[in-house]
Amino acid sequence: MTLRVIRPAVLVLLALAGTAVLRGQQQAPPPQQPPTFRTRVDAVSVDVIATDKQGKPVTDLTAADFEVKENGKVQVIDSFKRILLTDDRFDLDPARATPITSMEVQEREAARDDVRLITIFLDDYHTRLGNSMAVRLKLAKFVTELDPRDMVAIMYPLTPTLALTYSRDHAGIAAAIMKFEGRKYNYQQKYPQEQVYNRLTRQQIEDLRNGIVIEALEGLNVYLGTLRSGRKTVLFVSEGLSATLPVEIATGGMVSGAPPNSAQEQLRNRAEVFDAVGLLSRLQDVFSSANRTNTSIYTLDPRGLSTGEFDVSEPAVAYESDRRVLTESTDMLKTLADQTDGRAIVGRNDPLPGLRQMVRDTSAYYLLGYTSSEAPRDGKFHEIKVRVKRKGIDLRSRRGYWAMSPDDIARSTAPPKPALPADVAEALASVAEPERGHPVRTWIGFDRADDGRATVTLVWEAAPGTAPADVPEQVGVMANFVTGDVLYRGKVARDPQALTPSGRVTFSSKPGAVRLRLSAETASGQLIDSEEREIVVPDYTKVGPVVTPPEVFRARTARELAEVRQSATALPTTVREFARTEQLLIRFHAYGPGGTPPAITVRLLNALGDPMSTLPTPERKADGSYDVQFSLGGLVTGSYLIEIGASASDLTSRVLVGFKITS
Repeated sequence: MTLRVIRPAVLVLLALAGTAVLRGQQQAPPPQQPPTFRTRVDAVSVDVIATDKQGKPVTDLTAADFEVKENGKVQVIDSFKRILLTDDRFDLDPARATPITSMEVQEREAARDDVRLITIFLDDYHTRLGNSMAVRLKLAKFVTELDPRDMVAIMYPLTPTLALTYSRDHAGIAAAIMKFEGRKYNYQQKYPQEQVYNRLTRQQIEDLRNGIVIEALEGLNVYLGTLRSGRKTVLFVSEGLSATLPVEIATGGMVSGAPPNSAQEQLRNRAEVFDAVGLLSRLQDVFSSANRTNTSIYTLDPRGLSTGEFDVSEPAVAYESDRRVLTESTDMLKTLADQTDGRAIVGRNDPLPGLRQMVRDTSAYYLLGYTSSEAPRDGKFHEIKVRVKRKGIDLRSRRGYWAMSPDDIARSTAPPKPALPADVAEALASVAEPERGHPVRTWIGFDRADDGRATVTLVWEAAPGTAPADVPEQVGVMANFVTGDVLYRGKVARDPQALTPSGRVTFSSKPGAVRLRLSAETASGQLIDSEEREIVVPDYTKVGPVVTPPEVFRARTARELAEVRQSATALPTTVREFARTEQLLIRFHAYGPGGTPPAITVRLLNALGDPMSTLPTPERKADGSYDVQFSLGGLVTGSYLIEIGASASDLTSRVLVGFKITS
């Protein structure tokens, strides 16, 4: 009997892909001291939803009304909090719906009890295109109904938690949801991380996608646990995961040879059962992380009421295989919700009632905390049962938690690693730029100009994977200084010489804040997308050596590299993810005190900011610029930094360019 839980080759690919890998005011209860939840590893918190027989929330319970048992033993409740949110959007103090303008604001607002925190996980890997187009209409409507205080974020399987941002701009969230396009059984490459598809079978790709989604859900749960101890909600929009593709789908309909005999069929059925068990085992990490962090996962099946998994647009699949995949994927969604104290919205053509119930679940609940008398360190599941002494009340709470193992405890109690220097963290964050759904990416650089001003250069480039209808031919740019002065207004057309749709504009500015408004347009001027941002123009009149933001050019051949070096009009790339077969050309200017060129050093650093090697010192060209040529062939997959240092006398400065090798 062959057991195929996951192949070794796919494990390596999973590791590779895994690295790529916004309601109501709190009612005024009797004054009470804010609870302090212990940080010890044996401290457990449980959120409990209490409703009467009509399904209405019961909001007047006290700690004395509850009894908590762990593995059958009564536990002492040492912290108690009542979370009551009301829908008073029509009488809302604007100060309590603060726009999320920074990570600091996000963290502060997410920690509030009168704020619902909802993450919508759009699993495009396991949702068909047609079903995604249908469900996104209902999701967008649901989001626009939320309270102005609710914080919402959108996540895809390949979205790093570092790039996860929450917003109270519900109209903007709804617009982003309307771009959701499922890719189930579609193996065309959309992102650089998917170049490995060329070397995989369809079954291996499905294994890879399953692993990416599982790791992303686990990472999301862990991240949400850092925001607050109260209830967090994840809405997992997916048709569910299945372990084994039917042979007709795995081969693209190219089934050859004699039909399997009964022994072969029995062997395959056994393998499919073991594979399904293996997939469920991998999901245990999601259950564990959700329970540890009080995160409830609600699952939404975009298929609605379905009698089969495959339709006429796909190769004909045997009835038994069709039912197996449908049942397995549906059961997975139910289990995921059941094990994390969520609800499964499956088999429903109208998901809105279920989505509104999800909001009600987060509007009134109790947060109980206790210190486990068993203090388990076995890494096993420990059952929790919550009982209320008052009659006629129904309770919902998580069924238990996965205790930490000795290794888990060692990691959690170990001294924190030294924080990365701010410029290193910023450079690495620029590599993991969040997927915001905009059809263009931009790079903005600065250089010294006359009379204390600076030259601002903006390069736009069509984002990878943009649908043909959304590829811009020009970008409208409006740049205003902080005082309101117009620095630039006009259309930046696509460069006809560039292989990728892109363009460049340059204007001058005084040092200070500049507000940019960008609008991606078709050649006829039809608006595709728009966004606003603020940049800070540096002051190049300060004493000391300075290096300007480097331009990064990519080349796949020696000829391309030579053409870039000789060209004065070549456009730098806006992306920071490359393959080992590429070469980079990094171009910058450097200035020293009194117009004297500073001494330049260039080093390759690892993701921690530690030096790996020193690169040859670049020569200063006639126009005052420097070029650094760098081959990526000797690097393994991962994140790196190029450090460009400038020194004059005893003064030094540096800039960092972060990039990632994906294949």
